[in-house]
Amino acid sequence: MCATCHVYVDDSRSGDLPEIRPVEEEMLGSTACERKATSRLSCQIVMTEELEGLILELPETQI
Repeated sequence: MCATCHVYVDDSRSGDLPEIRPVEEEMLGSTACERKATSRLSCQIVMTEELEGLILELPETQI
C-alpha cells in the first residue's frame, strides 16, 4: 500500500467525488504530508465528464 498519489481536491468540487472507500481511507493514513478534509488519492478518482475542470493540488512531498 502506498499514498504517493495523494492530492488535495479543490474545496468547491470535493463534494462532486464519491465517498472515500475504506481501502482509500486506510491508505490516506500513510501520507507524507498533512492530511486534509479534501485529501484523496488520485489513483482512486474515476474521471468523468462531470469532473471536467477539477482542480487538484499536490502536497509538498509524496515520499
